[in-house]
Amino acid sequence: MYLRITDRLRSIGYETTSERVYQVTFYRRSKIVTETVGKTSDEGELVLAIFKDHIGFFVCTYTHGVVLGEPKVARYSAVESSELFEDELKTVIDQA
Repeated sequence: MYLRITDRLRSIGYETTSERVYQVTFYRRSKIVTETVGKTSDEGELVLAIFKDHIGFFVCTYTHGVVLGEPKVARYSAVESSELFEDELKTVIDQA
């Protein structure tokens, strides 16, 4: 599924890095929002993937970038923090 989403984003003009993003925290409409892969987004949809490119992060749900529409964009200027999947796996291993 990840590759399909990547292909779809590229087909509508987005470039993405190979980094696999687990979570991103950013400001949207003056409030802080955290989007995490595998969890429900602030709009009630499952976050299927988060991608990164030269302008910021793309949060993808079914209706935002996966099948319909464009992904939610979190520009770098609005981002508080982000976490890659590798960081998450390392944390789980360190706690074991």
